[in-house]
Amino acid sequence: MKKPDKQSRLRARARAFTRVELMVLIALTGMFAAMLLTSTANTKAQAHLAVCIDNQRQLALGWRLYAEDHLDLILGMGDDLSDWRVRPDNIPFGYWPRATGAIEAAINYDEAGYKLGGHYPYSRTAKIIHCPADPRINSSNAPAWVSYSGMGDLGGFVKTTSLLNPSQRFLWTEENDPRHVNAGPWSQYQLGENLGSWVFQAPPTPPDWQGLTWWDAPATFHLDNSVFSYADGHVGVRQWLDDATLAIAAYSPHGPQTDKITLARLISATSSPTGGPLYTDGLGSRHDLPFMAAGYASLQNP
Repeated sequence: MKKPDKQSRLRARARAFTRVELMVLIALTGMFAAMLLTSTANTKAQAHLAVCIDNQRQLALGWRLYAEDHLDLILGMGDDLSDWRVRPDNIPFGYWPRATGAIEAAINYDEAGYKLGGHYPYSRTAKIIHCPADPRINSSNAPAWVSYSGMGDLGGFVKTTSLLNPSQRFLWTEENDPRHVNAGPWSQYQLGENLGSWVFQAPPTPPDWQGLTWWDAPATFHLDNSVFSYADGHVGVRQWLDDATLAIAAYSPHGPQTDKITLARLISATSSPTGGPLYTDGLGSRHDLPFMAAGYASLQNP
């Protein structure tokens, strides 16, 4: 067999990568892959945010249409038979759809409860109750499907015209409620739920918002952001600024109902216009709590 001559060996060597070149190539490949993954993740997050904004826009529109059809009366923002949706454990016996497993029960029961509520005639897409960025449906303990809670003290008003600043008052917000309910025939499924409506323990008093504490939790389904719908129909996104807010929003165990009380006592803050924020357990929400208070409609803050 003829051996390759020296010139052929040189050409083969010229075509081959050196060890340094291979290392650079591998590093560049990894960098480009990371950039691609980051871009894909950002695109997915933006898509989820767009869906969430559209969901809340439909909720706000339905709220306004309900008022037009009911002599300007305000739709109930809780989760009972007279409200915008019905919570699974409040669904009348026999109205639960079929479900095989807790995750399917969370989806089917919450969507069935939405169809029993007052909002459904104005938006017949039950999927609008769920933000696709809400990860709680994958919980192995108590999966949750409903991502939004109505603002509670809207019930203090009878008619929408009582809201004097509708462009500044919340209707729905995303909530990470750590509680659960037992629902279904014989209550066999433990489901995570946003119980009731989103409330402060006591309605905040303007203009100084003295004595502010968290009671219901915010959520951070969109990195450090939450989506809100307003009584004039527009939708806004809030980036949370305080560590205490992010801590309470990330609280995940779906424990008994008393967990919410424990959490509210653990993470709280009081705002003082003269002495600055006073923190409980080293945590405070001096920027975020006043934002929530200002948008929270109540008889004191129409």
